[in-house]
Amino acid sequence: MSSIRSSPFVGIGLDESTDRASEKHLAVTIRHVSGGKCSTSYLECMKVCDGKAMSIFNALKEVASKYHFNMRKVVGLGTDGANVMASDLNGVNGLISHDNPHVVFVHCVCHRLNLAVSQACAGIPDMATLQSLISAVYNFVQLSPTRLERFKEMAAVLAVDALKFKRIYDIRYVTFIYNSTTYFYYPLV
Repeated sequence: MSSIRSSPFVGIGLDESTDRASEKHLAVTIRHVSGGKCSTSYLECMKVCDGKAMSIFNALKEVASKYHFNMRKVVGLGTDGANVMASDLNGVNGLISHDNPHVVFVHCVCHRLNLAVSQACAGIPDMATLQSLISAVYNFVQLSPTRLERFKEMAAVLAVDALKFKRIYDIRYVTFIYNSTTYFYYPLV
């Protein structure tokens, strides 16, 4: 936290999600200068009461208070580009801009690429068939403890690592950080 506090400026990454119980969550990451290098830190994923801009903005201010950084030090805001985030009038971007006119909004390149790929695949019937097939396998195996255990047993017999099945969403990207460099992985479905 001391390196975040001492950084002359920070960039914030926000992403909201809805879990199976229809609860809204806000994931917050921060880029800051530490020891002359740019570092990225995951701060937290917190529950928000709804997906409205003011609720997200208040949650962000709560995170800023908890991690002791001033919102006036925020020079960049990266989000998914949804109106609730990006609007410079009533979105999170606009609310931050009222207190800090120097903030620059950046539509996350991961989200942009995934949107482009999703839209490009939407018109290809084979992609819809593939997505349907993958969803059916997920439902068949992952949602049954007996079948999941059997799948793991088969993987052990074949001496391969058992993969974890993941549900298909229209927007999905994964980031991981290695040696202070952020890498992105984009599944096509």
